[in-house]
Amino acid sequence: MRLLPETSRNRRRLAVATLVLLAVIFAGSFALDEPIRRHLETQMNASLVGYTARIRAVRFHPFGFAITLKDTVITQEKHPKPPVADFPRLDASVQWRALLSLRLVANVRFDRPSIHVDRTHIVAEANDKVDVEDRGWQDALQAIYPLKINELVIRQGEITYIDDGKSAPLHVDQIDFRATNIRNIRSRGQEYPSEVQMTGRIFDSGRMALDGNADFMAEPYAGVKGALTVTDAPLDPFKSILERYNLTIAKGRLSLASNIEYAPKVKTLDVSDLTIRELDAGYINRPARAAEAEKLREKTAEAAKEVANDPGILLLVRKVTASGPRVRFVDEGADPNYELKLANAKLTVANLSNHAKRPPTTGTVSGLFMGTGPMDASFTFRPETTGANFDVALKIENTDLVPMNDLLRAYGDFDVTAGRFSLYSELKVHDKRIEGYVKPLFADLKVYDRKQDKHEGVFHQLYEGLVGGVAKLLENPPRDEVATKATISGPLDDPKLSTLQVVLRLIQNAFFRAILPGLEEARANA
Repeated sequence: MRLLPETSRNRRRLAVATLVLLAVIFAGSFALDEPIRRHLETQMNASLVGYTARIRAVRFHPFGFAITLKDTVITQEKHPKPPVADFPRLDASVQWRALLSLRLVANVRFDRPSIHVDRTHIVAEANDKVDVEDRGWQDALQAIYPLKINELVIRQGEITYIDDGKSAPLHVDQIDFRATNIRNIRSRGQEYPSEVQMTGRIFDSGRMALDGNADFMAEPYAGVKGALTVTDAPLDPFKSILERYNLTIAKGRLSLASNIEYAPKVKTLDVSDLTIRELDAGYINRPARAAEAEKLREKTAEAAKEVANDPGILLLVRKVTASGPRVRFVDEGADPNYELKLANAKLTVANLSNHAKRPPTTGTVSGLFMGTGPMDASFTFRPETTGANFDVALKIENTDLVPMNDLLRAYGDFDVTAGRFSLYSELKVHDKRIEGYVKPLFADLKVYDRKQDKHEGVFHQLYEGLVGGVAKLLENPPRDEVATKATISGPLDDPKLSTLQVVLRLIQNAFFRAILPGLEEARANA
């Protein structure tokens, strides 16, 4: 019975000693925080190339052998402001669950990380001789914790890209990401052993999700394979980027369903369905920016050639549907400027691909030309082997001519007060040649109006009268129509032109010159 009090006292002494030891360890851990911070910062910067890391504070947790980094900032050395990355909190610890597989590995978690990139960062990276995969990002992350990372978690991350000071930033936030089995503890035979899930918000209203697998041990960079979906992402944030190519977009929303595979040996983007709605976009011919647009076009064409028919790269869009209130073409090089528009536009496209062996790209376009005349078009585009290679059939009917007055003034130096317009055309471009026809029809055409033109000079009035007279001579009496047909046949004036350039030249030349019947004769008589 006397042993009990002694045992009790021993237990109390042991408890007190344990508490004192724990208190000493806990207090001592604070003394280690600053040396650990300096060591980690040095190790990270030794791994990084062209970038610098700064850590404000480190907290070491001895009981769980865990570590917390607070306010880690990474800057690009050539453009240090603003920082390219800000990590308010990073936690690394032992993954105790992996001990069941007799593996000692780590969990890493980022809370509210922020990536900020602007155009100066991109340009500096592009001009640098060091490749992105050689920057040492994986080594810098590995330097934070002595154990190999097996699970990576990101909570409420965000990525911001600013193209220039005038445009709104491209912002992706609410990013939640989880990658498990990074060290391939559970399944050694899988090609992509790590499970990966990611969700996020795109441009404040759209959503994105990735569900798949990854191989983080691949060299020289990690590989990923999975299903990627985007829902209702607005397109107007891309306005400043598209303007470099003379494209403009006022609004539009994009959704897509796809499968991706991005790895050192294979790169695949297979889009099963891409939908754009509420589209309000166009192409603007800007002579003042022609040189800049041409340089960008050449770079884009060169990049397209590099991936064309590459067996390791597959870009495939199986189905595209687009609809919206307006698609337009604006020519700022004409005098006066004019605009052609398609209201209630609908577009379908099938089989967009970078491989020649794939089926040709086909599609249809419909809407109201100039807001009044029903338009239907179909097209087939084949891979460019010896130049542009496509067929197009176009039908426009019963369009009010008055909204086209700017076009008539630009190409014919006259306008109309009444009239209806139709157009039928079939064209084929192949082997550096163009074949086909353009047939415009005019009805109820009224060119000269004394009241409308009373402020015009007498010679201009005479000219408009002559145009109206020529139209009368060309009328088909039974149908009260002006009808001409222009046959187009011969080599392309520049066989090096891309498909887009050929289409634009057809719009600017072949169609418009055929639209104005007897224009040259009328001009000669004036």
